[in-house]
Amino acid sequence: MSTGSIHITRRTIGIYALVTGFTILGGIIQGLSYMAIACLVIFITSIFLIATEILIRSTAALLGAFLIFVIFMLEGSHSPVEIAHHYIEINTILTLFGIIIVASLGLKSGLFYFIGMKVAKASRGNPIVLYFILAVFTFVLNIFLIAVATIVVVVSLTLAICDILKIEPRPYVLMEIFVVNVAASATMISAVPNIIIAEKAALTYTFYIVNLLPFVVCFFLVSIWFIYKTFPPPTHVDILRASAILEIDEWLFVKNKMEFYVSAVCIIGLIIGFIASRELMVVSILFAVLALALYSKPEELIRDVDWDTLLFFMGFYVIIAGLSLTGVLDGIANALVSASGGNIFILVTLLFWISVIVSGFVDNIPYVLVIIPIINILVSNGQFAQYEAMFWIMLILACNIGGGLNPYSAPQNLLALSLAKRAKYPILTSDFYRISMKWTIIGGMMAYLYVMMLLVAPTIIAVIGYVTFILIVTVSIISVFLVAIHRILGIRVFAGYIKTFMRYTYNTIRPWIRRLKMKTKKSLKT
Repeated sequence: MSTGSIHITRRTIGIYALVTGFTILGGIIQGLSYMAIACLVIFITSIFLIATEILIRSTAALLGAFLIFVIFMLEGSHSPVEIAHHYIEINTILTLFGIIIVASLGLKSGLFYFIGMKVAKASRGNPIVLYFILAVFTFVLNIFLIAVATIVVVVSLTLAICDILKIEPRPYVLMEIFVVNVAASATMISAVPNIIIAEKAALTYTFYIVNLLPFVVCFFLVSIWFIYKTFPPPTHVDILRASAILEIDEWLFVKNKMEFYVSAVCIIGLIIGFIASRELMVVSILFAVLALALYSKPEELIRDVDWDTLLFFMGFYVIIAGLSLTGVLDGIANALVSASGGNIFILVTLLFWISVIVSGFVDNIPYVLVIIPIINILVSNGQFAQYEAMFWIMLILACNIGGGLNPYSAPQNLLALSLAKRAKYPILTSDFYRISMKWTIIGGMMAYLYVMMLLVAPTIIAVIGYVTFILIVTVSIISVFLVAIHRILGIRVFAGYIKTFMRYTYNTIRPWIRRLKMKTKKSLKT
């Protein structure tokens, strides 16, 4: 990695030395074993190497894993093979591998670009309408596709459209970064942390749809209003350039129609498989094999796999094994219970805000890998067993919202900024923070209140009844939607856009309906 991208200063070295020193001193005072202290130092060092980008994630994690193996070999209680066998979650790694392969086929076949261009044409070159259409497209796409792949599609498409219209793309790209971070909590495959949590906690696709999607939709509306007001898009475009977008043939993005339809089948099959079965790894591998078998250049799909992330998982699972085997994770869980006094509301509050803050300053993937075993320890305590689902909802929301705080908090942020910079439209860090700081606070408060509402919901339902409770929640959601629309566009303008969209949709499908009627008439005559 180039030194230009290394975020290391005397201050960061000083912070690392201070944290390490206090960890060693605190460990000695608390009576931790030398093995526990050594594992903690290895963990802190790995996080430091990742955060400062001295080493890429996989290298830092594998180095940490090597050191864990060495100290346990010297200590003699556990062999490296035993640790690898019991602690590396190969099912999570293979599930992620399969999803990446299928998503890569969707990119290579042109499927996502085809859909994106179809959607973009509905704007008819109007930059404001384009802004909101791209926002909705980004949101919906991320529901069905992993965050990193979504960013590749929408940012590439946005840069191309803005180049045709000769308008400033930065407001669109910034909006897409934060919409992806909003939608990251929506479904099981929307973001890597969700996949990890789903595998470890045996969560279903339906769990995400029922418990997280309603909140995510509300947060999306609030986010769009806030981002639009903070960093608005251009308002004018040349009429001739606006009409040029309608002349683009979306089939130009498709090189091979058979591969186009195969990718559509694989993506739809993957989603249906995840809904129908809990065997995520099996479903994922099935459609990955199908994609590799039917794509003309399978080596390209293999090459596009995010090997850095997969290797990082392998190494970091071993580091977590060290913390678990030495009792560090149990100690953290017990400390949280003591700090909360056994009160579930205080415990969830502590975990939520710690998760948001840590995910905001450290890549949210390693944080999730560390916190999952701690939550499992808390849930194994009979006192909190009934709140297991609540802990997972809290963690999913907190780590994905925290992922939007800094450019380096989540891989999709860095990727979007990199694509914009490569297209000669670099986004200033100050512009990113202009949105991210307030967005994280707004999202954090909304998510925290939502989690608290879920905690007290059973008590409220017992008093007012289930139907009344659902009615109040539904009215609240509709009210938020209408207020957001009114503040952003105005109800009349929004209604006009809906009519335009419906008219465009009708004009698009009318030729297909005519052909279908003609075929039906011919078949009836014969």
